[in-house]
Amino acid sequence: MERDGQPYAPGHVVTGLRPGERLHETLISEDEARHTVEQNGRYVILPENATWGDTTRPYSAMPMQPYRSDTNPQQLTVAQLRSLIA
Repeated sequence: MERDGQPYAPGHVVTGLRPGERLHETLISEDEARHTVEQNGRYVILPENATWGDTTRPYSAMPMQPYRSDTNPQQLTVAQLRSLIA
């Protein structure tokens, strides 16, 4: 069997999805997205209510949208994934 023109390694068998197996993951849920900002290339999920007494927000960025693997606009191709693990 081939995918993207590359045959599977000898001995590998494609079994398909198994019960309970996820196709996509949610990194930031809709509830968390309201309190999530991107800061220096990282996602910061701020608490809904600050418990440390400071009510100001240290970040000025706009809140994010929910982040899911199936709606990520920067999907990697099979070739890009292979180059990361090679």
